[in-house]
Amino acid sequence: MEIILACILYLETNKDLLFTDAASRSDSVTSLYELYARLLVSANDPWAERKYHGAAFHLMMLTYYQVLNQTAGQPAVKSIEALREIRFGATGPKYKREVDIVLDIEGKERFVELKSMRAPLTDSLFRRWTFRSKVGHGEHLHKEFFSDVVQANDTKRDILVDMSWRFHSFVSKDKRTRGPKSSDMRWVKNRLCKMPNSLGADGASWLEDLTGKKPGALERDCNSGSDVQVQHARAVVNDFIRNGLFGDVGELLEDLLQDLAAE
Repeated sequence: MEIILACILYLETNKDLLFTDAASRSDSVTSLYELYARLLVSANDPWAERKYHGAAFHLMMLTYYQVLNQTAGQPAVKSIEALREIRFGATGPKYKREVDIVLDIEGKERFVELKSMRAPLTDSLFRRWTFRSKVGHGEHLHKEFFSDVVQANDTKRDILVDMSWRFHSFVSKDKRTRGPKSSDMRWVKNRLCKMPNSLGADGASWLEDLTGKKPGALERDCNSGSDVQVQHARAVVNDFIRNGLFGDVGELLEDLLQDLAAE
């Protein structure tokens, strides 16, 4: 909990430097406070506990990107929980994609998606979404990822996009629960990069018109080039401490490193 309190303190102290997109800044600030609220976990509530871990990972990574921007000139945080709408097909339904963190890279956007999931990861969590249909059980990850892949390859966008997906690598204090390992990422990418079910000739034509790639080529490029990795909490906290960003809190955080996931 101490690391989360340190992150909140840092974000609140530097809040005026957060969120470079003026048009959506108030929405991002509201989303930040909603993340804080998700940290208030009711006892014996498994769903609330899952929301806590997701919010904690989000706050840690938001702090991390802000630290990198202020200390190393890395891309600024443009917004969080940002809506990036996409239409699936020329006349298909619109999808309001909500991106965890959007970074500003000199006129280009980087979509950062954060997932905090328990291992072992199973096929039921990575089912292929059926094109233009409602999301079925276990299909939302695939729909989100496909949306990001399309937007990252869309040659007609005014603002170009690239994407990074990060899966939280952790080990619980009681050692009973852990997140995925780096060795799991090939398996994850293979499933996420698959094209949707029932894409059909119309869907394939739309995809090629938008990206300049046939579905098979887009899937191969995704498997070979998409940025899907685990994120180790230890590495992030070590960076915080090395840069002295939390002052006296750093000594406390050093004691916590033994409870965080190792490489």
